[in-house]
Amino acid sequence: MFFTGNTTLLSILALLFGGSELNQVQTQVCTSQQCSVAVKAIKQSMNYWVDPCENFYKFSCGHDMGGRAEWNEYFQPANIQRAIKILISSPVSSSDAPSLARAKKFYAGCVDTDTLDTRGVAPLVSLIRQIEGWPMLQLNSLTCPQLEKYSVERLAFNLKRISGWIEEFEFFREGGFFRVAVTSANEEPSQRLIKVFPPSFPLKDLDHFKCTKLGYCEKQNGYIDYMVNVVNIITRGLNRNINQEELLGEAKAMAALEGELVKGYFDSLEDQDDFVYMTIAEFQNSYESGKTCNCSHSDVSWLSVLQDYIGAEAKLTSEERILVFYPNYFKNLGRALNKSPMATIVNYGQWMALRPFLTETTEELRKMVGKFEREVLHRNDYIDARHTTCSDLDSFYNRGRYYPLMFAVGFAYVNRFFRPEDQRKVSQILNYTTNAYYKQIQELDWMDTFTKQNILKRLKEIKPLIAYPDWLTEAEALDKFYDSFLTPGAGHFENHLAIMNFQTKMDFQKLRDPYNTNDFMPLVESYAGFVSSLNLLYITPSILIAPVYTAGAPGYLNFGAIGSIISNAISQAIYPMRRGLHEDYERVRSLWSEESYNQILVKTECLQSQYRDWVAIGNEDALEEDDLSNPSMKVSVEDNFGLKMAYSAYKNWLLETNQGREEGSIPGFDKYSADQLFFLSFAQLWCENDNLSTSIASLEHRKNAARLLGSTMNSNDFARVWNCSEESGMNPKNKCALW
Repeated sequence: MFFTGNTTLLSILALLFGGSELNQVQTQVCTSQQCSVAVKAIKQSMNYWVDPCENFYKFSCGHDMGGRAEWNEYFQPANIQRAIKILISSPVSSSDAPSLARAKKFYAGCVDTDTLDTRGVAPLVSLIRQIEGWPMLQLNSLTCPQLEKYSVERLAFNLKRISGWIEEFEFFREGGFFRVAVTSANEEPSQRLIKVFPPSFPLKDLDHFKCTKLGYCEKQNGYIDYMVNVVNIITRGLNRNINQEELLGEAKAMAALEGELVKGYFDSLEDQDDFVYMTIAEFQNSYESGKTCNCSHSDVSWLSVLQDYIGAEAKLTSEERILVFYPNYFKNLGRALNKSPMATIVNYGQWMALRPFLTETTEELRKMVGKFEREVLHRNDYIDARHTTCSDLDSFYNRGRYYPLMFAVGFAYVNRFFRPEDQRKVSQILNYTTNAYYKQIQELDWMDTFTKQNILKRLKEIKPLIAYPDWLTEAEALDKFYDSFLTPGAGHFENHLAIMNFQTKMDFQKLRDPYNTNDFMPLVESYAGFVSSLNLLYITPSILIAPVYTAGAPGYLNFGAIGSIISNAISQAIYPMRRGLHEDYERVRSLWSEESYNQILVKTECLQSQYRDWVAIGNEDALEEDDLSNPSMKVSVEDNFGLKMAYSAYKNWLLETNQGREEGSIPGFDKYSADQLFFLSFAQLWCENDNLSTSIASLEHRKNAARLLGSTMNSNDFARVWNCSEESGMNPKNKCALW
């Protein structure tokens, strides 16, 4: 989901969390502002001219006046990101926790371009001196004896002081010609391993090819001019003159070296796999096989380099399994290095390591970077706004560049906008829903004892993570956490480097540690999901907003919406579908006997066959034929589980809290029963605006109309509640009963 509109912090977050305890059934319903939002969402989505028994999607979501866009904006991570940005960019207050004050001061220093200009290139030069200097700044010494004894391995040992961040791989340690990160294994997410991958090249293979073979050198010449201009700005800041002819010649040599490097990189892109698992010994052999001469300056002991990068926390051997991205690049790396003198190799390696830090210095260098990105590389989407860069903490897909600050801001966020009683209310919905599954499993006559016992045990062992982990509210621990890397009084450049180095070191230190629940803080993500390797069911705070979770609302609204999402996530813990990671499938599949597994497959086939007939009820575009062969379609099975169990949980809750008496209606819906409003609340999850590419429950799933129709058409409860005849489209005679 993606937030839209110019919603202010107050209008975004005034709708968050408040109201009485869930287990108190109210006589006066929907008195809170949050509930008003939920009611408005339902009203704006409905098309009253459609018979709900003929097409419940068009009845619930068929309004064509754009109302869905208005409430849909409350489901999007951009709104949470906007709130985070406002939190971190606001002035330091006496009421701020020390950790938040530190984060705010970092942001203030990051956007303070006047101070960055005053400091000039001095911080960058200081970093250059820490890595044994940059030959480009002293071109009269390019053939000095020191460089004759240099090697790529020595360059790597020097550059390990520098860490960075890119969106694809997040935090890494720099090597000039390579980068190293520690992250989860793709097919074994509960384990971590070392990733080795190439640097981010400014120019592509075609750009260099056009210049060397066809004479079209616009981009390459622009790149060479860019390097020359950057060096001139730095040397001017040092009050040093430099030979321009030699500088231009070296920049051309560096561009030529990059041309050789990207040949291997883009050859690798044509491989069947863009990454390969191999041992360090196999990686070493692959690297050696590409070298064309016995030249010592291209010698690299990958075991020594990786051990030095990882540190003493983990002892590596040549049999250590690593993940190598674009293996042909590394196979061709030695050959490319052998074609260049050591001075050019060192200059280029340090250029690649220092290039990401240019934007953290002067306005002149930032403009130089922006001009190169837009005018030479034609990256019209390049963003150089400081307020955007400096608040890049987290996103839906990955950790942001200043992710360590997320803990302080997350602490402030949950303390300001999320009350503990709301966590308890959602936990209560989770408990009722889990119990509904537990009861249903026990009553199944087609499931054998072996499978029942395994599934019931798994349900009991589910670990909930609702809104945020408990450790996030431990203020003293957070304060000590920031003491470890943010130095009071340090400049932005130093703190920027400290954050990069700190998070990379944290990742590296966890190489031998399995993932656990403390590794999860999906604050920005708008979703509820299940992590099979941890048996963890998580519900993010950004999803707990009206109309998905509505404080002060009757139970049918919350069980119909957030209850169904929770129920869907629970089904992922017990239903073995061949989608996603193979490890997850095998873990869930082991719960099932062969006999029970075959039974559920037959029931699933019924559902798949039914989907082919949906065009007959007027939803020609609800399902594309190609979708039928997509394994992700099986996620609709979860929807059928989810709706049935959420409704059962609601009825059990109502029985225990109000002796089964029906709750009062929300304003404007007196003609509908509480049970009907449960299904209308459920439908809101699937109403979508055509202008939005995704909505809250549709990420990586089939189209929303198909999912809503599939779950309600197969629900006997739905047909009974809406009094649908057997001849109606929503009450087919032959239903697919999964439970």
